Amino acid sequence: MTVVFFILVLLVLLGAKITPLHSQPSYLGYQQTLGVKGLFIALIVLSHFSAYRDDASWSQFDHIFVFIRTYLGQMTVAPFLFLSGYGVTLSIIKKGKAYLDTMAVKRIGLVMFQFLCMVALNWAISLPLGNQASLQQVLYSFVGAAEMGDNRWYGYSNWYIVVIVLLYALTWLSFLWAKGDIRKGCIALTVSAFLLTLYLGWTKLDYWHNTLPAYIGGGWFAVYQPSIDAWMEKVKSRFPLVLAILTASYLILHEFQRNSVWVYRINSIVFAFLVVAVCTRIQIRNPLLCYCGKHVFSLYTLQRLAAGLVYGIWNPNENYSAFIVASSVLLVAMSAAFDAVVPRIYRWLQKKMMVQQTV
Repeated sequence: MTVVFFILVLLVLLGAKITPLHSQPSYLGYQQTLGVKGLFIALIVLSHFSAYRDDASWSQFDHIFVFIRTYLGQMTVAPFLFLSGYGVTLSIIKKGKAYLDTMAVKRIGLVMFQFLCMVALNWAISLPLGNQASLQQVLYSFVGAAEMGDNRWYGYSNWYIVVIVLLYALTWLSFLWAKGDIRKGCIALTVSAFLLTLYLGWTKLDYWHNTLPAYIGGGWFAVYQPSIDAWMEKVKSRFPLVLAILTASYLILHEFQRNSVWVYRINSIVFAFLVVAVCTRIQIRNPLLCYCGKHVFSLYTLQRLAAGLVYGIWNPNENYSAFIVASSVLLVAMSAAFDAVVPRIYRWLQKKMMVQQTV
């Protein structure tokens, strides 16, 4: 598994370009964020695929990856939450009410529709494989309150989809309430997201909420990005100083986050900002990672289904290389098919409803 990890590192290096900040104003532009998302979704998929192998079968060399996977933990999700908060808030800043008027349908509605289709697909495929999920469990799955059957086979990380939909909804409501005042909208989002974090902390396991504040960090960064960029560019020595502070802060907080969920939450923001700092100097342009970045939702939600199907053919403890390759190929194929069909169906339904409303 460590070999696969180093291949991933090589993919980052291939096509990467080191640049000064002033020559890369789009360090969080569309192409760059695709590469970042592709890198972290690949890390998440590798981490989940490794769970199919018994601990006793790992070699000493493979334990390098096990250490990296364990050390990062939920932090691999933080960049997604940060970039989501950043992207939505930046769109509101640039487009204003025009974006808010379509957000419920084009962003929240699309994610919910994709989620429903993904749950239905998991259900349809898992039934002939012996899924023993009860009717209640199936119904709960469609509203994100449960996952069907054995999480190892049919799991689709519903927690992230539920959390991101709730955050999108809170963002939409907060900025509608703010009526064009961006900072007021961000304050409302911060308060409501903080309350959501508290609620999830009382009712759910830690992974539901321990990186959620990264979304808030992304929203505030979108507001103050021009000022931050100007401050960073003014004195060249500020970048290495900020990078050192962020790195040291993450490493120090990491030592305490295991015993405090609040430290974990704070450190998720620090980690996200550390990733952003690196992005200001390194462009990720690898086509494979960018492709993965375009298909994050389907890769994330279908990964366990793909691995579960391959698991019945190749025992990962006996032929792990074949398991990894076959699972990855199947996942990419399923993801491509899902993204080619589901959004089109949603847009078709959307047009049909608009036509009916005008008649």
